Amino acid sequence: MNPMNTKRIIKASALLAAAIGILASCVFTVLSINLPDNMQAGTTVEITTNMSCFHVQSDQTSHFVFGMLVPSNWNAGENTTVTVSTSDRPAGQQGKPDVVNASMHLMDPSATDPTTGLTWSASFQSKFGSCGNYGLTEWVVFESDDEYVICWGDNMTWYINATIKMKLPETNTKFYFANAFCGTNNGLYTDDNGNYFSDAPTVLFSTTGGSGKEDYTVPPLTSITPLKFTYEDIFAVNFVSEAGTVVTDLKGENEVYLQAECTLKSGKTITVTEKSSKTLMKKTSDIDYYKYIYPRQFFSLSSSDKIASIKVWFSDKNGSKVENSGGDLFELSETGTPLN
Repeated sequence: MNPMNTKRIIKASALLAAAIGILASCVFTVLSINLPDNMQAGTTVEITTNMSCFHVQSDQTSHFVFGMLVPSNWNAGENTTVTVSTSDRPAGQQGKPDVVNASMHLMDPSATDPTTGLTWSASFQSKFGSCGNYGLTEWVVFESDDEYVICWGDNMTWYINATIKMKLPETNTKFYFANAFCGTNNGLYTDDNGNYFSDAPTVLFSTTGGSGKEDYTVPPLTSITPLKFTYEDIFAVNFVSEAGTVVTDLKGENEVYLQAECTLKSGKTITVTEKSSKTLMKKTSDIDYYKYIYPRQFFSLSSSDKIASIKVWFSDKNGSKVENSGGDLFELSETGTPLN
């Protein structure tokens, strides 16, 4: 986006706010999110996000707050560092120089957004949602170590650059990556007319060179009930034979069978490919099927066996129609806290 156009948009928003009697502190706008080319799974990448801040209120001191949307199973809070720098802050006459590589830390999970009363992660989720992603994602929120003056009065614009260094998981992943920015004093402010004074644009984030495949950008053919589960639980494997523009060969089949592969921590692999009542899924509509399983029983495991991974696929009774994610199989990754 052209910075001059951005300034006009921000200024127009501020004038509109003033015209209808809105009191806000600062309008934060994400101008660009810059991803490296050819991101490799399992490596550390550096991402930069450029933002602007337009003032519509008098002086205010606040901690910076930066949120990013990533898959929940990334453990990004423990694998990410964020620093911020600023430019064009009106420091000359007020002795407030630009910030250079200021450190941020993971937000205290019990801290709350003063506007919503929710924890910061929940507040970002409430305002921006999952930004078009399917599957489990989360807003990971960081706070600057120090406070800074972020407003000096009306009609001033300055710029913020956030540098994110993040260790990527080993799994090939595609999702919509989002960022948003605000301050601790006003949080993710919303006026009485529902107008937001912080935005969260997205960019497509895709990694290669790893194992497996997780695509959050399309409706999933498989899911688990409940959402939080471990391999020691009883859970349902759900399958839809049509999702979005994807229509599988199994659509409309009366009998669809769950097929599965279990790899133990010892390295042993156990495969269940029988077509019987043990694997027959319950059909609930023309496209919806489910099967409850207890993995330890389903794979006939001993009490000492430890499950490392489970992959599934789906078949008709004679095996002529199969949905197996293009041969990669569907991996069921634990989302709850595994037992020791």
